[in-house]
Amino acid sequence: MSNIPKEEPCLHLENDTEAPMANVEAPLPFSPEAEKRLVRKLDRTILPWVMLLYLLSYIDRSNMGNARNIGLEEDIGLSSVQYQIASASFYIGTVLFGTIGGLMLKVVKPSTWLGICAVGWGAVSTLQATCTNPGGLIAVRFFLGVFEASFAPGCALYLSFWYLKSELSLRIAAYAGMSALSGVLSGIIAYGVGRANDMAITSWQALFIVEGIPTVAVGVATFWMLPRRPESGKSFWFTEKEHQIILSRRSRFTKNADTGISMAQVKAWVDFSL
Repeated sequence: MSNIPKEEPCLHLENDTEAPMANVEAPLPFSPEAEKRLVRKLDRTILPWVMLLYLLSYIDRSNMGNARNIGLEEDIGLSSVQYQIASASFYIGTVLFGTIGGLMLKVVKPSTWLGICAVGWGAVSTLQATCTNPGGLIAVRFFLGVFEASFAPGCALYLSFWYLKSELSLRIAAYAGMSALSGVLSGIIAYGVGRANDMAITSWQALFIVEGIPTVAVGVATFWMLPRRPESGKSFWFTEKEHQIILSRRSRFTKNADTGISMAQVKAWVDFSL
């Protein structure tokens, strides 16, 4: 009679303490306290600069209303209908070039593109001081809309390089709130310029210059003040350790991110243009 081998008892995985555990995330290479310090530093460095740009964008897009109150209409023969057309031309430029600007954010680094936009709309806003007829003002306002078309989405995209998704909403609300502050500051500036005497130019011309030139200066400074993508290298804003934390945070959410232009995006742009 042959010996029948005994079956070995089955080992259940749930009872085996030596079995490797799946779905366990690797520990983070930094402490929660270090991450909080980094976020606070982002709030003190990158976010205020984006807020400043957004503030200037709203001052420059709304200054025509204040210029109207200090002599613009009378000096260039601007009727009420022509004023409304000039106001609408800004939004026409924004709508027509919003998609193209969005594609540029894929081609040009967003930090660089924000600087280009700021220099562009600041220069165009300043050129409003040279308008001598309604047609010129309408054309200038159109190009102002062109340069501001992709600025707001560019800000949101840029901040997404540095903040987690759960952190973004509060930061977007912070810079979007600058639109309300711009109305207050623009009114104060217009009041001061309107009361100035002995100027070689009219008050409304001075207003466009006073509000446009600082934007150009800030736009130029943006090329150096706003760092590029974290993957492009360490910025002077951050230490090497902080830069590694930024890269680690970003890698958790952008492993499969696509930074190029797909054929579907090109087709969508062509369809929109047609």
